[in-house]
Amino acid sequence: MDFADIDSAAALDEDLQREINDLFCDDVTMKLGGLPGNSVDTLDTGVFDGGVTDAFSSQQEAVAEQLAALEASLSTSRQQLELVEKERDLLQTELEGRAKRRKAERDQVLAMKDKQASALEASLVEAETRAREAEAMHQ
Repeated sequence: MDFADIDSAAALDEDLQREINDLFCDDVTMKLGGLPGNSVDTLDTGVFDGGVTDAFSSQQEAVAEQLAALEASLSTSRQQLELVEKERDLLQTELEGRAKRRKAERDQVLAMKDKQASALEASLVEAETRAREAEAMHQ
């Protein structure tokens, strides 16, 4: 093997390495949202050309916009939750008020029924007493 073969092998090796770098950079660029060809200048330094930087910046802006939209949605959801909780508390208070009124009405009805039962019992006792007196007079 002479020096010309060694030089041509080295040149071929450099060409292959460049091709591998270009393919890798195009893949990275497409994953970042850019177009193939606007790729990393060199893999060793990691310096990006304008196309990748612009794609990365626009992707950052898109993510920032999505984040802002999610934060706004979260804020809206929190406000809706607060409204629902307030409504729930009002309904709970209303239900408790209704339950107290029903209990008071039921207690009032029970007290009235107790009075009626006592009056009927007294009337029954009086009727039994009169019946005995009438029977005693009849004998």
